[in-house]
Amino acid sequence: MPAPYSAVGFGYRRSVKPEILLPGGRQLFERPLPTPDKEVTLYPARHLARGPGMRVAAPGVGGDIRATAFLSGTSNAAALATRLANEIMDALETYQAGDGEFRFPDAQYHPVLAKTLLVHAASWGDMEPWLAEVLDLPRRTARRDITQILGYGAVDPDRVAAASRTRAVLIGAATIRDREQHTFAFPLPPSLRATTDWRRLTITMGWLSPISARSLRHRIARLRFKPPQKELGVKRVQADPNAAVNGTVQHEILEGASAVAYAVGDTLSITVDARIDDVTPSTKVRYGIAASIEIAANAQADIHDEVRQALRVLARQQQRVRADVATHA
Repeated sequence: MPAPYSAVGFGYRRSVKPEILLPGGRQLFERPLPTPDKEVTLYPARHLARGPGMRVAAPGVGGDIRATAFLSGTSNAAALATRLANEIMDALETYQAGDGEFRFPDAQYHPVLAKTLLVHAASWGDMEPWLAEVLDLPRRTARRDITQILGYGAVDPDRVAAASRTRAVLIGAATIRDREQHTFAFPLPPSLRATTDWRRLTITMGWLSPISARSLRHRIARLRFKPPQKELGVKRVQADPNAAVNGTVQHEILEGASAVAYAVGDTLSITVDARIDDVTPSTKVRYGIAASIEIAANAQADIHDEVRQALRVLARQQQRVRADVATHA
């Protein structure tokens, strides 16, 4: 659950802040004495030596370099986020595309992809109904209110840079200019055609925006995508979609179980749109995008292999088109 020692609420221009949650450690307080006052001041209990909290390196007596202490706070969560981002960078640097596959994004896009993949592994899990009940949130505004508390949710480290038989993850990256549009294609798994099996579509896009001191927006690049819904029989869940488009990372989770008919070889189209203030001829923005389709863990289909085979078909088709254009040039 979210730690009560962290601030809650939307960020600048009603953006999602913080975007993700990671463990910060529990904090104990001394039991307050009975008092007739309406306001009670809580004082942190001393638990550096025995906990609770997260065990971290700390200054030792007499220069002991093995000393530790139990601490809690947002710095602990930031350290864990940094570690996960470093692991993502290692994975990006070592990955090589196989024969007949699309070229892997080069190193200039690794920072935005690390940011994107870190958020891509976040979700609310089972925290949403619990918070809605405990806080007695009205159904009409519950998603918006919970977004202020959870952001995009807690990160599952096991899902940061990994796929599985029941989960196919695709990543892409590019440089975009003002008012340009880029379209990414995600092959639809044949095993989901006309079925009522549960499925989840997750799309995350992160970018590094140029800064302008002359603009009230501060960050001048606004990128966004509209997630496809009807093509896969899913609808938006979890974070408030109006807040998701106000920062520098957009994270959309869609779920459903409606039967949808489509042909073998059909794809989902994800279109990225850019609006950049204070434009100069050299203004361009690097961004990364991650998309995943997931089905229930006990399902028999291997959608990971299905999507990979379909991607190879698309790659061969593009190679043939390029060869044909070169032949007629």
